[in-house]
Amino acid sequence: MREDIKKLAGMSTDLTLSVANADRLLSGSIIKYLIDKGVVDIDDYISHTTEIKEHLLKFRELDDDRDRKILEMTFNQHIIDLKKPD
Repeated sequence: MREDIKKLAGMSTDLTLSVANADRLLSGSIIKYLIDKGVVDIDDYISHTTEIKEHLLKFRELDDDRDRKILEMTFNQHIIDLKKPD
């Protein structure tokens, strides 16, 4: 692979990971704020989030096993973040 293409691919990957991490932190922060204010019950929210994950895994057409794992890991990590915030 040409060096300039390799560098561009690396920069693209880094940017994608940074955006995904920022989205994760922001969504977790919003939900945590609502939980702390008593607007959202954490147990109810986690149950709802788990139900949505299971629904998507069952009914959404995913291209391959990798997409299924990404979806599952994203939801699981969101729940872990809420149970044990950084």
